Amino acid sequence: MSTFTLILCHGTDADFRGFNFSECNDSGAFGRGFYFSNDMELERQYSNGLDPVVAKVTLQNPYVLDKRLSYDEWIAATRIFRPIEHARERLIGLGYDGVLLLQDSYVEVVAFYPRQIQSFDRSPDLAIPDTRKRNTPPLLKLRSLLGRFRTYPSS
Repeated sequence: MSTFTLILCHGTDADFRGFNFSECNDSGAFGRGFYFSNDMELERQYSNGLDPVVAKVTLQNPYVLDKRLSYDEWIAATRIFRPIEHARERLIGLGYDGVLLLQDSYVEVVAFYPRQIQSFDRSPDLAIPDTRKRNTPPLLKLRSLLGRFRTYPSS
């Protein structure tokens, strides 16, 4: 199994003291979990203008979704998230520890466990690799990992 760590940001306007699973809800597109992305401005919107929380997020076996999939492949790959309130448990039961979405230069991660998140801070000074540009090394590395993970369970 390949383990990799990304530096990403998480938007929240709550008085942030750490990642607590009891504060998660099922409102995200991929079910219950801790949502992160490489888009500081998007996460700032979730923070109501505050600086997002920047953290190291580690995944070992993510459920990978690549927006380059055909329409039919995308429908098949995202069926697992319905109903949304059972998506996390269903994915964990299949051996996944999170979700990794790649969409052009955008990266979104859903971590299922607080232990996957380290060294968090609400600071604009922490360096987030700019993966918003196509073909930057972090994005190329993520794309190279796609072959190591199943995109969705085989039928």
